[in-house]
Amino acid sequence: MVDRAGRAVRERVVRSFAAIVLLPMPLSAQEACPVRVSWQAPTTIGGGVHAVVPDGRDIVLLGETILTMRRDSSGAPVVVDTNFAGMRRRASRPPELIPRPRGARAFISPRAFRLPFGAIEVIWSEPDFDAGARYGFGAWFLRSATLRRSSWSTARTLGRFSDRVTLSRQMGSDIVRSGGSWRIAFTWDDTVTYKRPLVLATHDSRGWTLRSDLLPLRSLGAVALADDRGTLVGLVTAVVVPPRAPAGVPVRQTIWRTRLVDAAWTRPEQVGGDGARPLSDPQLLTSPSGVIAAWLDRGDSTSTLEWRDITRDRELGPLQRLDGAVMMVSGLEGHRDLLSVSMLDGTGRVLRLRADGYDEVGRYPAKYGFAFPVAGPRDRPIAVVTDIAERDGHQWPTLTAYDLRCARAASGGAVPPG
Repeated sequence: MVDRAGRAVRERVVRSFAAIVLLPMPLSAQEACPVRVSWQAPTTIGGGVHAVVPDGRDIVLLGETILTMRRDSSGAPVVVDTNFAGMRRRASRPPELIPRPRGARAFISPRAFRLPFGAIEVIWSEPDFDAGARYGFGAWFLRSATLRRSSWSTARTLGRFSDRVTLSRQMGSDIVRSGGSWRIAFTWDDTVTYKRPLVLATHDSRGWTLRSDLLPLRSLGAVALADDRGTLVGLVTAVVVPPRAPAGVPVRQTIWRTRLVDAAWTRPEQVGGDGARPLSDPQLLTSPSGVIAAWLDRGDSTSTLEWRDITRDRELGPLQRLDGAVMMVSGLEGHRDLLSVSMLDGTGRVLRLRADGYDEVGRYPAKYGFAFPVAGPRDRPIAVVTDIAERDGHQWPTLTAYDLRCARAASGGAVPPG
């Protein structure tokens, strides 16, 4: 017997999530080039889109938590966790919901990449609920699973940590391919040793392995990874504590580079920051011309994007600056040379940084100060932006896809209003 109520709920969720997966597929030369496409939906990926993965002719999006809105017996709206992990979209077919992996009780900051035989490998973190952990504290797991079409392998536990771990783009690196393996790095607070180690997760033909290292730096923060002509390079922030600093003094950081050589991280080299101001958002951008390190210098009166060339076997490039940057993230797979930056003037700018300056690829509105990663086909970069819409007296996030190629062609980089 068909569960009609369950089917109706599922169909509502599918219709709602159609907005999330309508990412640009290649347009014909005769088709009009839209500057932006927006969808209103009472359903959201609660933590935002963390992974956008091409899968043949499909586009797969994975989010942190997928929610929908139902009404209780009194008619009041209730937010419900639907236990879905994302969606798959092919232009000629209806959107298809993807459930969470078997055994996954939460799905925090999922990150993904394509395996050679067509499957998608996903890694995420989740609390150890059986040990009383919650989303803000307690023991956490690092887990993985393999997605083939819309079927998952059973979730695998890669490691257990004494406190919260996150692969979010603010604390964890992108997943990068280096030396024939896929790698992602993150830092976390070890509540047993009171240290902050650098953890590197590596995936090769044998599966996942973890290594944890203590670098000779104080209190590691955010981390970035890139491949520099076959050598894995890491960029980390480290805290600087002035002697006898009074209470309330802002935390100050410096930026350091290290490389993985002969299975060991090299001694860190300072590449940015003078220890006088807070720094954040380290990013590594790669292109055929080399590797660019970028970060935000959060001074007293403004926030400045700073960057320089740090390519192996070269002298450090001259420091470049762009004032008014608030937040930034590097592009996803296929767009590792692009940086998405939220500016004080309310615009999101997509930049291609050079050792001696930058090129602007396109713009999108950044109403709430957030920067959104660039995804999509290499020849048609898009930014999927979270917005807020009023519905039934409540605020619900919506997703808007901005075609950066079209925005640039239409108005020289600015997205027309409306």
